[in-house]
Amino acid sequence: MNCSANERVHPVVVDGCDDGGLTKREYFAAMSLQGILANPELHDVLVETATEGSLHSTYGPAKFAAMSADALIAALNDELIPATEGGAS
Repeated sequence: MNCSANERVHPVVVDGCDDGGLTKREYFAAMSLQGILANPELHDVLVETATEGSLHSTYGPAKFAAMSADALIAALNDELIPATEGGAS
């Protein structure tokens, strides 16, 4: 499977012109951030971690969401090994 971070999730084409839309990386990061914001305990840990590292407190959850998106894209690009050959099912 080939998953490009810069491909559009839902491309909007108007009169034959690409009108933008979110990239897969932006979409995956948004979904990750939504989950972080829905989980107060995880959010607080990420904010606390960012603050300890002298970053702005909102940077922690946002950075983690972007890293999660990158990790998902990398995982999607790994060659899947069928379960019969010892890979994950």
